[in-house]
Amino acid sequence: MFFAIITCVFMLFSLWTFRLPTKAPRVVRRRLVLETLEPLILPANFLWAGDVAGDWSESEKWGKDTTEYGVPRLGDVVILNPGATLGGKVGTNTATNANLPNLKLMKLVIAPTYTETLFLEEHLKVGVDEDNVVLGEAVSAGGMAGGRIRGIKDLIFAGGNFTWGDGVFGMRLFPEDNQGKLVVNSGAVLNIQLAATNLHMNLYNSGKVNQTTQNDVITDSNITNEASGTYTLNTDKGLLAPTGTAFEDLPKFTNSGTLKKAAGSSSGFSSIWMNFENHGTLDIAVGGVWFLGPAVQEGATATTKLSNNTTLKVTGTYYMEAGKFETMSYATIIGSLQVNGGEFTIGGDANPGVVNISNNYTQTGGKLTISLDNAQPTQDYMVVGNTVSLGGTLKVITVGGRRPTAPVTIISGSRSPAASNFTNFDLGGVVYTTDLSDMSKYKLVPGP
Repeated sequence: MFFAIITCVFMLFSLWTFRLPTKAPRVVRRRLVLETLEPLILPANFLWAGDVAGDWSESEKWGKDTTEYGVPRLGDVVILNPGATLGGKVGTNTATNANLPNLKLMKLVIAPTYTETLFLEEHLKVGVDEDNVVLGEAVSAGGMAGGRIRGIKDLIFAGGNFTWGDGVFGMRLFPEDNQGKLVVNSGAVLNIQLAATNLHMNLYNSGKVNQTTQNDVITDSNITNEASGTYTLNTDKGLLAPTGTAFEDLPKFTNSGTLKKAAGSSSGFSSIWMNFENHGTLDIAVGGVWFLGPAVQEGATATTKLSNNTTLKVTGTYYMEAGKFETMSYATIIGSLQVNGGEFTIGGDANPGVVNISNNYTQTGGKLTISLDNAQPTQDYMVVGNTVSLGGTLKVITVGGRRPTAPVTIISGSRSPAASNFTNFDLGGVVYTTDLSDMSKYKLVPGP
């Protein structure tokens, strides 16, 4: 009996332990992905240390603070500084050839002790960091204090600010078609300072050029100031073609942006011995600018602005074909002015003023705009030292309707011919008649 009970228990236990198995748990397999991380690349410094002239592609001619690579690449700094040491090598004063294609540097630094030539066999950009991002205007892109940069390709300032304190750009009388350009991109700044003097590469500016030099910059190359470009004269020094340059061979300054005289002495002149064409804005805010060569303004949006007590000086005639010419309060033109088109405004809009023209005033077309205000003792005057020849349109703004109560002399100067007069009149609905009885005075007489 006892044995039978034990046998039954054993059979029941066996059935329980050997029941059909349940579904096995799911095994989740996860893929382990190993990513290769690129090493962080920081700007490296490269010091030219070739014992003889050589190419930038020759790694053994560089002193450097990196062992990762042998020649300059994106975002690096190139230094030409004889006597300096880097990576166990000493900088040398030997010629060097920038022959690395599409190279973009953060900085180019040329020391005053470097007196040799950096030749541009390939385009070279300066002012770009290691992430291929251009530097902001406030960030230094290096500078040039000695030596010479020239070649068959361009030096391009892509960003940051680069200071030219001495040394030479280009080579005088070198064939233009075999010489690269100096390019200042929008967002970049070229500071021309100290003893910088010789510019023999065509300059194209879409950014900012600030000239604060001890001497005039001597150039036999063209300067093109693009629509977004600003060329600022912060000095009484200017831009001169080399001595002996024939009038017809003068280099050209084409201004489609802004050329501004912003600083200097109140009586000082920045001289420009170039063929000047203004398609943008000529702004004389301090002192004066003297154009020793041809000077002409063209284009409907072109503007010449003379602030109070400033002077435009020309050797010959300033020709105005279109656009605007504005003089504020009291201004002077030394030389002659010829208005063939556009609008010449004395004193600014609805603001009486005086302009003195030392030689001739000729108007064949365009418009002369003056403002008269009986509440102000000084009316608009154009005082001409020599002859006055009139045509085109006279526009009179009577400020606040305050018409003068007596005849007003608006132009003083010897009319040639004596009966010379405007062709059209825009008097704003106010009655004025002209008095030509005195050939040295052009008067407006208020009507009834």
